[in-house]
Amino acid sequence: MMSDGQREILECLARSGTAAHRDVIRAKALLLAADGLASTVIAGRFEVSPASVVAWRDRSNGPPQPQSILEKTGQGRVTLHTTTT
Repeated sequence: MMSDGQREILECLARSGTAAHRDVIRAKALLLAADGLASTVIAGRFEVSPASVVAWRDRSNGPPQPQSILEKTGQGRVTLHTTTT
């Protein structure tokens, strides 16, 4: 169950023109999930895997924290810098 405060934060993020695209997609997906859509339907709509939607839902079901839907630190490709002499 999503609180009014959580919904307000997600709606603001979903409308944002400056937030990271991945965060906007997650916010929209979580709003659809709160409205009762299945993870597979949401995944198809945003062209992500159903496992990703389930992970976002699980992450957002913890204590109410706006940061819980945002990208976890340490995720993604590691950039290696090499120096040439």
